[in-house]
Amino acid sequence: MKMNRIKSICIICIFLSTGLSGQELNPEQQKYISGIIEVISEDIDESIDLSDIFNDLVYYYQYPLNINSANKEQLASLYILNDFQIASIIEYRDSIGQIYSVYELGYLYGFSTDQIELIKPFVFCGPIERQPQTINKKAMQYANHILIIRYQRVLEKQEGYLELTDSLTEDHNAKSYYLGSPDKIYARYQFRLKDIIQAGIVMEKDAGEEFMSGSNCAGFDYYSGYVAYKNNSSFIKNVVIGDYYIQSGQGLLVWSGYGFGKTSYITSIAKSSAGIKGNTSADESHFLRGAAVKFGGEKFNIIGYASSHKIDAGNADSTEQSGSFNSFYETGYHATPSEIENEKQLRINSFGISGLYVSNRFRAGVNSNIILLNKTRLSSDYLYNAFSFIGNRLSGFSVDYKYIPGKLQFFGETSYSNNSYATLNGILLYATPGVTLGAVYRYYSHDYYSYYSNSFGENSDAGNENGLFLGGEIKITEYNLRFYGDIFSFPWLKYRVNAPSEGNEFYLEAGRSWSLTDIYIRYKRQEKPRNIKVEDNIYELKSLINEQIRLNQLYTITEKISLQSRIEISRVIVPKEIMEYGFLIFQDCNLSEIFRNTVFSLRLAYFNISYYDARIYAYERDVLYAFNSHIHYGKGWRFFFMTKWQPVECITFWFRISHSLFPGEKEIGSGLNTISLNHKTEIKLQSVFRF
Repeated sequence: MKMNRIKSICIICIFLSTGLSGQELNPEQQKYISGIIEVISEDIDESIDLSDIFNDLVYYYQYPLNINSANKEQLASLYILNDFQIASIIEYRDSIGQIYSVYELGYLYGFSTDQIELIKPFVFCGPIERQPQTINKKAMQYANHILIIRYQRVLEKQEGYLELTDSLTEDHNAKSYYLGSPDKIYARYQFRLKDIIQAGIVMEKDAGEEFMSGSNCAGFDYYSGYVAYKNNSSFIKNVVIGDYYIQSGQGLLVWSGYGFGKTSYITSIAKSSAGIKGNTSADESHFLRGAAVKFGGEKFNIIGYASSHKIDAGNADSTEQSGSFNSFYETGYHATPSEIENEKQLRINSFGISGLYVSNRFRAGVNSNIILLNKTRLSSDYLYNAFSFIGNRLSGFSVDYKYIPGKLQFFGETSYSNNSYATLNGILLYATPGVTLGAVYRYYSHDYYSYYSNSFGENSDAGNENGLFLGGEIKITEYNLRFYGDIFSFPWLKYRVNAPSEGNEFYLEAGRSWSLTDIYIRYKRQEKPRNIKVEDNIYELKSLINEQIRLNQLYTITEKISLQSRIEISRVIVPKEIMEYGFLIFQDCNLSEIFRNTVFSLRLAYFNISYYDARIYAYERDVLYAFNSHIHYGKGWRFFFMTKWQPVECITFWFRISHSLFPGEKEIGSGLNTISLNHKTEIKLQSVFRF
C-alpha cells in the first residue's frame, strides 16, 4: 500500500513514552499523535503500520543519543528535529563546544519549550566523543534484542468465514470467500548494536489468510528480513542486504516505504530522506529486496542499489496478450481465491544510483532509477487512466536540493519519468522562535509516473496535479495557532471525476494550554469535484464540500490520571443536491501506575453519521507499534479498553478490546465482512520481550 500522508517532524516520540515506560503523554504530545494518525487514516481507511519510523526512537529511548557527538544523520533519525534545528545545533556546538543541558537548546533560534520536551527523552548531554564506530567489548553493552508477538481477531462471525457447500467450493466462479481463519498474527524480531549493526525479520498473517496450509504451507503469508551495517566514519558508510527502503529528495522519483504529506505542522512540508534503511514494516508492496550501499567521503556520497522481488498484479496472463497484466495490486491481502490468483504474479527489478553533496546548510542530489518488469502492463479501458504507465520498462532521473541561508530554508526536486516531468519547490521562513511560515508549489504533469514516488499532494501518486500550499504556525506563550490553505487542480480525469477539475482546502486550529488543561478548536473545509449520478449511467460533475469542526479538551488531573473529551461535527454539501451532517462525542480516561507497572486506557463514544462522506476519524490508543484511527459511520456507540502490564523490566503485555454497537440494525459491514448482528467486537493481545 502506498501512503501519501505527511511527515510530521514532532510526533514520532509520542507512543514510545507510553509504550516503553509508565509515563503518559503530555498534552502537546497527545495532540500531535492523534492529529497526525487521523490525517494519515483519511487516505487509507485502515490501521497503519509505521514500525519503520518508530524503530530508531525505541532504541534511543533506551539508549539516548549524545547530543554533543551525534552527527547530522543521527540527529535526523530522531524524526523530531527539522533541518533548521539540526543546522543550529551543529553550528552551536562548533562555536561554543559542549552542550551541558538539553534546556540550553532554548537559547538556539528555532527551539521552543514544547520541542525541547519532545526531544528530551531521547538525548543526553555527555562528553564530546569523536571515536570511530567499532564493534568492541564496550559497544556490546548496547546490543539490543526485541521480540514482538501480536494476535488480533474479530469475535463475531463474518460472512466470508461461513461454512461453504461442496458445490460452492467446486464452482470455479466462487472466488469470494476466505480460505483461512479470522486470526491475524504478527511477529517481529530485531537486533541492534548501537548504530553499527541492525538485523530484523517480520512475519505476518492477515485475517482470512491461510496459515501452515494451502497457499502458505511455509507458515506466514508474508516474510521480510534484512541485515544492515553502518559506519559514518569509514568509506563504506552503509550496507543493507535483504529488504530495505530507498528515500531521496522530496519523493518525486524514489521514496519507498511510508512518506508523509500535508498537515498543520508546517515544517513537515520539507521531507528529510533517510537514504537507505532496513524494512521493519508489514507493507508488502513498496519495499526493495536485494542490496544497497552508501559510500564516499565527508561531503560527497554515492548510493547504489539493486532489487528483485515479486509483487501482486491483476489479470496477469489472463488477457489476450501473453505475458501481460492490467494493474498493480497493493493491498497485501491473500485471503480469497481471486486474491491468491493475483499473488506474486509480477517480478519487479529495480536499479538505481544517487550522487549526494551534503554540508551543514546545503544539500544537493542527483538520482536515477530503472525498473524492469517481467511482464508488460497493458493500457486501461478506463479513460481516466489514458496516460498511465504502460510497457515493461520505466526509467527516471531527478535532481533535488536543500539550502538554509539565515532564517530561510529552500527545498525542492525536479524529476523526469515516463517521458514526462514533475517538480516541487518550497520555502520555510523561521520568522521568530514562535512564528514559522511556509509555501510549496507543485507541478506534476498529467502523464508523469514513478512507481516508488511518494510526494506532497492530494493524489496518492505524483502525477496529474498542480497546486500551491501556504501555511504557518504561531505560538505566543500559551497560545497556539496553526493554519494552511491549499489550492489544486487536476489537468486530466481522475477516478470518479469525469473531467479536468480543481479544488481547495482550508485548515485553522487555535489552542491554549494551562498548567492542567489543553484545549483546541479546529475547523477544516475541503472542496473537491465528484461525479454525481443524475440518471441511470448519467453523471454530472459537481463540487463536494466537506466541513469539520472539532472541540477537544485534554485535562490532566494528576501525573497518573488524565481525561480527554471531544465533540466533532461534520457536514457534506453538494450544492442543490445534498446536505448531510455527522456527529461524534467521546470521553477518554487514561490511568497510569494506579496499580504497579500497569497502564489503562478506555473510551466511550457516541456517533450519528448517516452519509459516508461525512464520516469522522478519531485516533484510538493501541498497543505498541500498532496505530489505529477508527472510522465512525452509522449510528451507534463505541467502546474500547486497553491495558499494559510490565511484570518485569524485559517483558511487557498488552490487552485491548473494542466494541461497536449499532442499535436497530440487523446486520453491519459489507461484502465478506458482513456480520448478521448489530455489534462488532475485536480483541488484540501483544507481548514484547527485550533482552
